[in-house]
Amino acid sequence: MKTCRLVTLGCKVNQYETQLVREALERQGYREATDEEIAELCVVNTCTVTSNGDSRSRQVIRQLARQNPGTRTLVMGCYATRDPRAVAKLPSVAEVITDKRELPDILARHGIYDDLPGISRFPGRKRAYVKLQDGCILKCSYCIIPQVRPGLNSRSPEEIEAEVRRLLDSGHQELILTGIHIGHYGVDTTRGRSGKPPFRLWHLIQRLDRIPGDWRMRLSSIEAAEMDDDFIA
Repeated sequence: MKTCRLVTLGCKVNQYETQLVREALERQGYREATDEEIAELCVVNTCTVTSNGDSRSRQVIRQLARQNPGTRTLVMGCYATRDPRAVAKLPSVAEVITDKRELPDILARHGIYDDLPGISRFPGRKRAYVKLQDGCILKCSYCIIPQVRPGLNSRSPEEIEAEVRRLLDSGHQELILTGIHIGHYGVDTTRGRSGKPPFRLWHLIQRLDRIPGDWRMRLSSIEAAEMDDDFIA
């Protein structure tokens, strides 16, 4: 059986996206290597929110190359997007993924054919993350994230609900709704579309709340200004 090793740096969204890749690899016959084994394929999901994130990302990639001679390393995440040339020069790096929409095609180049339909579990965790959206359109002077995750991309409520049901069926009883800017969930799908009723975060929460069972959902973070009367109601 083919072996792999996955390392995640950074936020809850990165943890979700790594799990997305992990399940795709498992469907293609990969298993995670033990500490004593050399992994044929490594995946590093990087962070760039601080300079420490950049440095730690480089350190992990070099360490994996030393510990897994001959491995192919796929590098994704915010540092890979911000400085792909620097990442490409690191040892064992076979692909630098700067746009996650290209992930299925890039995986296919390495013999991993999967349409990444979502996740079904978070191994070893009672809580599971559900990614609602990606991207940020704010221009905060102190934050680099809008540059490496620009625009807004909200998942459909149908896709999210199906994923929530899979996670509940896997035994998770607490789900954390996460994203880069979840307060802007649905903005991109309703903006400028006359006649289409808006479907925002509070509508999604109401929909998910109708799923039966003894479980709870949490919001990873949201701006106070986005907690309007509709949300609280």
